[in-house]
Amino acid sequence: MGPRSLSILPVLLGGCSLIYNAGDLPPPSDALEFDAPFDSNPELLDITGTTPSSLDEGVGSGGGRPAIITLNGTAIVGAAQVSVELIGSTEPATLVGFDAVPDGSKGGVIVRIPVMTDLAAGATRALRITITQGSVTRMADVTINGRDELRLTAASANANTLAPLYSTIEVASDISFTGTEPVKLRATAGAVVNMRLDGDAVGASGGPHGCNGGGVDNMGQCPGGGGGQGANGSALGLGTGSGGGGGGFGATATTGSGGMAGMGGPASGNDMLVPIDTTAGASGNRGNGGGGGGGGTLQAGGPGGGGGGVVLLEAGGDITVGVMGALRVQGGAGAGNGGSGGGGSGGALLVRSGGAITSTTRWLSAPAGAGGTGANAGGAGSVGRIRVDAAAGDIGAMANTPNAVRGPAWGAAVPSLTTTSPLTVEFRGQPGRSFDLRVNDQPAGTAMPGVNGDVDLEVTLRPGRNRLCGVAQSGMLIAESLSCVDLFYAGN
Repeated sequence: MGPRSLSILPVLLGGCSLIYNAGDLPPPSDALEFDAPFDSNPELLDITGTTPSSLDEGVGSGGGRPAIITLNGTAIVGAAQVSVELIGSTEPATLVGFDAVPDGSKGGVIVRIPVMTDLAAGATRALRITITQGSVTRMADVTINGRDELRLTAASANANTLAPLYSTIEVASDISFTGTEPVKLRATAGAVVNMRLDGDAVGASGGPHGCNGGGVDNMGQCPGGGGGQGANGSALGLGTGSGGGGGGFGATATTGSGGMAGMGGPASGNDMLVPIDTTAGASGNRGNGGGGGGGGTLQAGGPGGGGGGVVLLEAGGDITVGVMGALRVQGGAGAGNGGSGGGGSGGALLVRSGGAITSTTRWLSAPAGAGGTGANAGGAGSVGRIRVDAAAGDIGAMANTPNAVRGPAWGAAVPSLTTTSPLTVEFRGQPGRSFDLRVNDQPAGTAMPGVNGDVDLEVTLRPGRNRLCGVAQSGMLIAESLSCVDLFYAGN
């Protein structure tokens, strides 16, 4: 079918998620000169400010989509000579393109910010933009915020200690995460995973942000997903209790064995894993615990397994994976020799790349924990949930325990600078699923990717910067639900 048409309303831009994959742009150089027409006297050039006024280190590097800086002012023309310089840095910024809108009020500077290993988190540098028109030269500075590079080399780490954002991420040793918060690994540039990382449950203890398994005669945490407890042997007139139910999450879990056994926990959360943070004590987008087995006078019951943890891996650029089974969030096994505990469910994996994902097959998994194998076995937990957003990469080959669901993303060929409107752009997502669209922070209809996971959309642009967003979970306008691209239209 033909491309769908979206109209842009003249409203202010709103907030959105990470910067995404690079489009077709002119080759980079330190200074670019364009011959676009202009409607004003270039000698009247004035720059009053920039939007945004600050950027993070690494934006546009490692395969990421370049940043768009709008120069605000008067008499800005596309024929201007423009250059960029990172003051005090040995790593140069790269100017990718420049053009201006016909009325001269805005110029779009397309630039890549390097990863600067000597710039600490919290420190800043200035990106100086110099624009010359005829005999007039003006300058504008944009603040560049430093971010640490993260290299994981320890055998274990606590998710609660992670920084909100890094410039690059490297998993350089096998590592297990603990903690009450989700494992959030977010980079402005790229990420490399050459070793294995897990957020597994350990016995009855849930993985990071996962729910614990229930003790003997107790249901698994969290309510609404945790497995039911097995009946105590005294209630059955027996010396052995019944098995606990498995924890549910991606599906309903298995019921334990024996009379009055614990029911398997129901499915919880949603396939898009929005929100990724869950309120304490509630079921949601995380692994749920198996129910504890019933106690007895002849054989003791056992605890249920904990639910798998939550891992978010997000990069503005490419994600490169060099090992099978690289990311795992497995539920814990139930235990006991009488009424045994149910297994915990698998956890949640959310992977988002602004560039391509290059990987081995089956590198993502959220397997269930097994039920305990006592006299009355516990039920197995359910698998967890996996979502992958990427401009390029074979998502279908990345996971089968369970299969990954495709979240919203924009095609790699969406340009950052264009003089064409209406413009046809590629939108990607789960085949047959309807995604809400937003243009410049306003509702703009829906898109339904076809069997190949993509669909072409025709977008009418307004002069200057435009933002296109796909919404993973309808009505949820938070970071992990929004996949956005910015582009500058140098037209009327």
